[in-house]
Amino acid sequence: MTRHSKIAVAALLATLWTPFAPAATLDLPRASFLGVQAAPVSDEARARLRIGSAEGVLVAGVVAGGSAEAAGLREDDLLVAVDNQPVTDPGQLVARISPHRAGDRVRIRWLRAGETRDVELPRTQAITDPKLFQLLERSTPVIQVLPSGFGYADLDRLQAGEVDKMFETIKGTPAVIFDMRGYPNGTAWSIAPRLTEKKNVVAALFSRPILQATDLTDSELADSARYSFAQRIPERQGDVYKGKVVVLINEDAISQAEHTCLFFEAATDVTFIGTPTAGANGDVTVMVLPGNLVVSFSGHDVRHADGRQLQRVGIQPTIKAAPTIRGLVDGRDEILDAAIKFLQGRKS
Repeated sequence: MTRHSKIAVAALLATLWTPFAPAATLDLPRASFLGVQAAPVSDEARARLRIGSAEGVLVAGVVAGGSAEAAGLREDDLLVAVDNQPVTDPGQLVARISPHRAGDRVRIRWLRAGETRDVELPRTQAITDPKLFQLLERSTPVIQVLPSGFGYADLDRLQAGEVDKMFETIKGTPAVIFDMRGYPNGTAWSIAPRLTEKKNVVAALFSRPILQATDLTDSELADSARYSFAQRIPERQGDVYKGKVVVLINEDAISQAEHTCLFFEAATDVTFIGTPTAGANGDVTVMVLPGNLVVSFSGHDVRHADGRQLQRVGIQPTIKAAPTIRGLVDGRDEILDAAIKFLQGRKS
């Protein structure tokens, strides 16, 4: 998981696992949380839970080991007050909880099956506790055969010099899971050729306009010549891996990571599992604007080998799977779990 992802998750923890809180309510060195996933009360929830016109915040999930779990809160409980102050939306709940230190006592009132309950409990640890970040680190070996019998390679950490070792390790496995949730190290050029027996395989299409000042009309939208080419997978060096190929993706996969996906899908039948990638692939141009504002952009149009759009769309998962708060806290990799279930032929 990248540094930016860790910051995002830390912010999520700070906001009681909800995106509705304004950042101004948070003081990160002090902020704490109860360990619940908070959600607004929908009309569907009102009807299903028979809570009528009662105002509050719905508990959509409870984190294992948190104060809320210890106090007996459960999914679908309705939080109505914190320290005798009503809460009617997730943002208010955050404002009541986060400005206090971990360990401070808080009084919670909630409704369950028409019964009002009160409890006093401590706020859970501060979001700056290093233990929270340890939950987010991938600690699996870079290359391994999983207990399920499938091969696994973390392309965020795999080095180009380790590709032969990787193929030797996964040789004979019925499937391999490539973990592309991160940024690779130039390994696509040596891995993709060993996923296919085909030759002269086109992996990606590139195109960029050739613009000069004299080409531009008053609207600066002139038609102009374009430089285009098809990028092909290099020649294979080594034996072909013939097992199934699954690639794990998420929003951390950007640029070369997405290009790796293009190489793999051109070489063989790939099942992408996770969430869409960033959709930002192509050579980067950097420019500095007045005020020392640095802007970067790509003038390249990079597309799938069949011409489909990649930029601003990203690699779309064949099977959607996303981490949950409970899974993060429990230390489970739910996207990897989804891949194993798929390969074992089990439904999620």
